[in-house]
Amino acid sequence: MAELLLAIASEQAGTSALKASEGFTQAQPSAIAVIGYILSFYFFGRSMRALPMGLAYALWSGLGMLIATALGLFVFGESITATSALGVLMVIAGVGVLNLGQENE
Repeated sequence: MAELLLAIASEQAGTSALKASEGFTQAQPSAIAVIGYILSFYFFGRSMRALPMGLAYALWSGLGMLIATALGLFVFGESITATSALGVLMVIAGVGVLNLGQENE
């Protein structure tokens, strides 16, 4: 599970740097974005040695989407609509249901 959390953190660092790179026009954020994504895939691949693929991917994408939304709001000053917020909540609920399903097997 620690490797999955490292994958999520690396992916979020890469995504934030990608936003800051202004379309790969800024060298330092562009390099951080590439490194972040490489590390993310490395740790994500390692995490699937211990976690089922469906659960690992649901957690990676669901938590990543939640963190990216929060970073967009608080770091980059983006806004969110009520419909978008509902979508985020539905994804979180879906990840929770998948996690419960794994515990019952």
